[in-house]
Amino acid sequence: MTFKINLEELNPGTFFSFDKENPDEGITLRVLNHEALNEISKKTQIRRSEVKGDPPTRFDYMEYREGGQEKEFALTWDYCIIDWKGVVDQNGNEIPCTSENKVKLMSGSVSFSDFVVKCTRKLNEASINQEKVREGN
Repeated sequence: MTFKINLEELNPGTFFSFDKENPDEGITLRVLNHEALNEISKKTQIRRSEVKGDPPTRFDYMEYREGGQEKEFALTWDYCIIDWKGVVDQNGNEIPCTSENKVKLMSGSVSFSDFVVKCTRKLNEASINQEKVREGN
């Protein structure tokens, strides 16, 4: 079996249409891969160490920097949401796909965030299923 990979775009996006009546309107998402997760963690967390007990044992753990949880949320969705088309405000004006708008919609719009989370789950399930096929399970 051949395993074809686009080295120019290792984590491409997948388009999800909002509805069947307007198939060109939707959102392009990608899975949060290991590399992106590490970069986000570096920006939002700090490694701490403590020595406890007798005999002394060193414990390492990660702790959020100040504002780190909010920043992690913003960076995660900024990475995973690549683009959208057909997201409009109450007046019918197109809402641009910016980092600020991604966070605003993911944190404030239940219907938008629910759609994105469902699509992200589908992407993750598809990735797991592809891995099982390659493994022969």
